[in-house]
Amino acid sequence: MNRPLPLAAAAVLALAACGPDDCLPALATDATPPTVALTVAYTDRATGTLTERRVRASDPEITLDADAAAPVRVHYEGADAEGLRRVQLGVTIQQTVAVGAERRTLNLAPVAAPCPQAALEGRWEHTPDGPRNLLIGAVAANWAGGTAATPTVAVRLRPAGAEMP
Repeated sequence: MNRPLPLAAAAVLALAACGPDDCLPALATDATPPTVALTVAYTDRATGTLTERRVRASDPEITLDADAAAPVRVHYEGADAEGLRRVQLGVTIQQTVAVGAERRTLNLAPVAAPCPQAALEGRWEHTPDGPRNLLIGAVAANWAGGTAATPTVAVRLRPAGAEMP
């Protein structure tokens, strides 16, 4: 029987305040892509300690084993000296049910600026709601259309002491 996944209590906090004094000059071209990074804070399933892992666009994909009873917090950020337009987090939640897997992609609004900004950032939190996998990544776009993306961070949420598949 397929049941929809319960909504994860999540909050996106847009940390972009933009006033006329904060705007960078708009450029028609920008030869360099923006930078983008995300930091995942989670409770390590094996050790029980709060751990942070940071990934940038040039890093490989990683898998983290986290305690399903603790929240997972994500801080994502982008920067561009010539002007950043937006930074956005992508999250897919995967849960095994019966003989298959259900996947749900969250529709998170981008942190966007109405004028070129040097940097933008946001935060998101997944509250504990049982064993599942989170697939997380961030993308940044500059004012001239250049983009950069982090690799996917897979977070396997399992009860402490449970066998990992």
